[in-house]
Amino acid sequence: MARDPRNAGLIGDASELLTAFSDLARKELRLARAEISQKLSQGVRSVVWMVSAAILGLLAVAFVAEAVVFAIASAGLALYWSCLIVAAVLAVLAAIAFYAGQVGISGDLSPARTVRQFNEAVKSATEQLR
Repeated sequence: MARDPRNAGLIGDASELLTAFSDLARKELRLARAEISQKLSQGVRSVVWMVSAAILGLLAVAFVAEAVVFAIASAGLALYWSCLIVAAVLAVLAAIAFYAGQVGISGDLSPARTVRQFNEAVKSATEQLR
């Protein structure tokens, strides 16, 4: 039984297409891994800066709060009432800061560009097989 040369060419083309698709998938996965790694390292760096700022800010707020407590107490209010007033104001400011931080950290960490390119490559490969 002789082989049909058209089928051999078709099988060769399909094999070549699958090899190219496999290579493309490997490269896209490598790109996705690099993109995720870059976003994570940028996120870690940002968190380190934010923690440093929070520590320094906490020290500054403590000194300012102490000064405000003494200022209120020197106006004639009892020291414990001065402390409670300052603590209440700081609690409100902390809640506002927490909300602002929560809104800012809700960004998407997925490799959107790589996923889009990979989906386009799959769509293109399926169209070529038709």
